[in-house]
Amino acid sequence: MLLILADCSLQGYAATLRDGVRAFALRTALWYGVFDVLGE
Repeated sequence: MLLILADCSLQGYAATLRDGVRAFALRTALWYGVFDVLGE
């Protein structure tokens, strides 16, 4: 029971981390795009 619970929380943590990384990458790409346009 405890093992299943730990596995679920671990998967949830990994999914949250992945979403956070994706959001950060998107934001960074957007910022670089904005600076590219301003730099032109």
